[in-house]
Amino acid sequence: MAEIEQDKGYINPPIKSVSCEIRFPTLLTISESIPKFQAEVRDMLSDYYIQTIPKAYKGGILDETWWIFKSIDDILNLKVKNSSIALLSSNYVRFSPFFDIIKNYFESFFKINKIDKFLRIGLRYINRQDFDDVSCNLGILLKYFKTRYFKFNEDDPIETFSIMYNVKEGDYLMSVGEDYAKNPQGKYSYQFDFDSYTNRDVNKSNYLSIIEGLHNNILKTFENYITDDYRNEILKVKK
Repeated sequence: MAEIEQDKGYINPPIKSVSCEIRFPTLLTISESIPKFQAEVRDMLSDYYIQTIPKAYKGGILDETWWIFKSIDDILNLKVKNSSIALLSSNYVRFSPFFDIIKNYFESFFKINKIDKFLRIGLRYINRQDFDDVSCNLGILLKYFKTRYFKFNEDDPIETFSIMYNVKEGDYLMSVGEDYAKNPQGKYSYQFDFDSYTNRDVNKSNYLSIIEGLHNNILKTFENYITDDYRNEILKVKK
């Protein structure tokens, strides 16, 4: 399920996490810029650590370094490496505050490192609706959601399902994942994973408008997947 802004009329948005990543041609001087960049972000992201991850590369393994800046409560994480920058939030309510952080911190990072061209821009929303049922109830899904490529009836013997497909929505590509299964609490959940992106070369002057376009693309797609019952009973429309 995608971005649902409180100011668009919903009280209970189902968003569990959102992330935005921009990839750029590998820049080996990123490590030299980290102290200066840290000074720019530490007012909000005061915690900091380095993570080294083994990565397969042409038949071998290389260590990939991530510089990670995070808020004290760990809700916001800003991850930087030699070829990308990504912002992640686990407490998302509206697009505008998230977008403001992107504009402030990404812009500072690109200016410090003199980066003006990008290879890929992506925006991803993971949304999950938890139900009280401890046994499968496909009737709930039929009432609240409209699946596009997987059709079933309420009495079908389906306990869980997981599907993923790629679609082109407007000017952008999107990977959509749908999962129905038990959550860690042993109750059933329905999860949508929307990953909208463009993988064409992008000039710095256009990247913010593209992120807004990806956001609108995901929101529109989500709206096409839910029913009025779900809007009114679960999300609840503001009066």
